[in-house]
Amino acid sequence: MTIEEIYEAIKNETCIKSYKIKKEKMDNLSIYDSKFGGIPYWDFSKEFPTDSKGEKLNLLAQINFDKERFNDDRLPQKGILQFYISSNDDIYGMNFDEQDKQTDWRVVYHENVNYNITEEEIKNNGIKTFKEATPEYYAPFNDTYKINFKMIDEVMNCYDENFNSIVVRILKDKFNVIVEENKVNDYLEQIDEKYYERFETWGHKLLGYPAFTQSDPRYYNKEYSKYNTLLLQIDTDENIMWGDSGVANFFIDKEDLENNNFNNILYNWDCC
Repeated sequence: MTIEEIYEAIKNETCIKSYKIKKEKMDNLSIYDSKFGGIPYWDFSKEFPTDSKGEKLNLLAQINFDKERFNDDRLPQKGILQFYISSNDDIYGMNFDEQDKQTDWRVVYHENVNYNITEEEIKNNGIKTFKEATPEYYAPFNDTYKINFKMIDEVMNCYDENFNSIVVRILKDKFNVIVEENKVNDYLEQIDEKYYERFETWGHKLLGYPAFTQSDPRYYNKEYSKYNTLLLQIDTDENIMWGDSGVANFFIDKEDLENNNFNNILYNWDCC
C-alpha cells in the first residue's frame, strides 16, 4: 500500500468542485465588480452594516453572481454577495468567543441589484475603503483587487475536521488496516513524510476545503459543526496578510447556502 493508493481512495470519496480565486490589482473597478476591497455596491433601502462601535464596516470581498454566472447549484444564480469586516482593531472584527455572531463583521446578500446606483452615491454616504478608513496594520490589505474564478477539483485535506474519521474508515474498508483516529497523521507520515503536500488547500477560493495555520474551530466547538461548507477563503499572499501569515475562512450550512440564507455564518482566521 502506497500513499498514492490512499490518496486516490480519499480523492474518489471526497473530491468536490472548488473555485480558485486569482486576484489582480486594479484601481478603476466599479461598485458592481467582483473584487477584494474597494467601494461596495449598496442598496440604500437596507441599513449599511456597522460594528459594535457604530462605525461602518469595510468591504473585504464582493462576488457578483449576475456577472460570474457559475453553473453550480450550490451557489446563487444572481445577485451580489458581500463580506464586511471591522477595521477598528487588529483582530479584523472576529469574535473569538462567538465566531458566528455577526457583530463586527457581516455577510450580506443582495438578491436583486439596482444598476442605477452610482459610486458617488455610495461615497457620499460615508462608505470607505480599507485604505481610507484604517491604519495599515488594522486591515489584511489596503488595495483593491479584481478577482477571477477557475473551477478545479479539490480533495479533502488533513486540516478538515472530518479527515481523520474518513481515513480511518477507508484504511479499514479498502486496505484492511486498523488505525486509531488520533494516530492518522502519524500513520500517513510513516508512509510518506511529505504526505500532507498532497492534501494542501491553501489559497483564495470559493467553496472547496479549508486550510488552517492552527486548527479547525469546528473540531473543538461542536456547536460550530453545523457550518459544514466552506463559503469563502482568503489566504495570505504577497499583498494580503492575516496577522502573522494567517488565513481567513467563512463557513455556512449547506442548506442555508442552497436557500441563499447568509444570516448564519462562521468567521474564522488564524495565524502562525
